Order: sequence, then C-alpha cells, then structure tokens
Amino acid sequence: MPLIENPSPSLLLTITGPPPPARLYVIFSSIDAGTGKIWCPDCRAVESTVRQSFEGADAPTAIVRSAEIAE
Repeated sequence: MPLIENPSPSLLLTITGPPPPARLYVIFSSIDAGTGKIWCPDCRAVESTVRQSFEGADAPTAIVRSAEIAE
C-alpha cells in the first residue's frame, strides 16, 4: 500500500472505499523549510528504507505527517 503524505483532516474524512487496514502506521517527520528535506540526519539516513517498506500491494499502509521547521 502507498505512503499517504500529509493528508489534511478534511481529506481523511472524504476518503471512501474498503474498511481501513487492521494495522496502520503513522510516521511523523519535520521538514527544513529552506531545503524541503528532512532536517534530522538520522531520519534522512533511513528515509529510503522507510519508503521501500511501504511499497507494493502487500505492504502495510502508512500516513506520513510532516511539519515544516523554519530557522
């Protein structure tokens, strides 16, 4: 299942379809407003691994919620 990035609450309320998965992962991150990338070096190091973990039809569903960090 895909990663659903930064859904707004109103979008979540409009999603229709099959019932939600039995297990849903929520991933929180913070984005550097100047670069548009994750600011934390440890998080950047595992970003591709996290994305790959949720690729494919058999993978679990995850919601990614990011917040911009301004300097």
